[in-house]
Amino acid sequence: MDEKFEMLLAMMKEMKAGQDEMKAGQDEMKAGQEEMKAGLEKEMEAGQEEMKVGQEEIKVRQEEMKAGTEKKMESGQERMEQVQEEIKDLIRARKEEMRSHVARQVEGIKDHFDGCIERMEEEVQGVKGEIEEVKTEVQEKMSYLERIPNNFPANPEFMYSRPTVKPLTIDGQTSRTIFKTQFDVVRLSSEACLVYLDDIIIVGRTFEEHLNNLRKLFQRLQKANLNLNPKKCRFFQKEVAYLGHVISEEGVKTDPEKIKAIVDWPRSDKLHDLRSFLVLCTYYRRFV
Repeated sequence: MDEKFEMLLAMMKEMKAGQDEMKAGQDEMKAGQEEMKAGLEKEMEAGQEEMKVGQEEIKVRQEEMKAGTEKKMESGQERMEQVQEEIKDLIRARKEEMRSHVARQVEGIKDHFDGCIERMEEEVQGVKGEIEEVKTEVQEKMSYLERIPNNFPANPEFMYSRPTVKPLTIDGQTSRTIFKTQFDVVRLSSEACLVYLDDIIIVGRTFEEHLNNLRKLFQRLQKANLNLNPKKCRFFQKEVAYLGHVISEEGVKTDPEKIKAIVDWPRSDKLHDLRSFLVLCTYYRRFV
């Protein structure tokens, strides 16, 4: 019994020692967890501080970018206003010049025709006698013609001849027609402007280049004594419709109105309608 009791007592001591070791291990684990928690909290606080600093830097940069953008917009607005003032001065000067020119022309015409009516009445009274003599001579010749045989060439080719009619075309490359205006004096490169009859589009890769091209155009028009209608002018447009196309900074694309006309084209069994539809579709063949 003593041996069994001693063995049991030894086992209890070993179990207690194991429990003490487990408790010590748990304490160590708890201490490690506390250290890890403290380290994580410090790292999180440091990360939050860094994020806060980064957010402040981003905010400062955004403010700088906003200030720069506002400054550029103000500068661009000032330049646009300057160009508009130049346009107004050009149109105003041309109007004043035209008014003075018309006034001078009217005064010259009035001076030229002063007393013209009186002189014409005197001349008419003087030629009345000559008119009576001419009438008498004409009547004598007409009576003579009535007495001679009628030799009028009454053949079908003469009686029913048809005039030769040719269509008037508009060709801006090899010829000029009566509809071709004086806008050929613009003579700017295709990279600066596009001209079709009296429609002009000014282009530019940058705002500065666009302003320079505008000034060149105004100088050419002023030199050629050509005027602009302010109601028909559009300045600083990002997108314009031109000859069935839409021109923008992205390039040339089709006009949505023309595409809608193609899509909504009514169904027909007539050859004329089919040809019209094919011509309209062929106009956009480069985009197919």
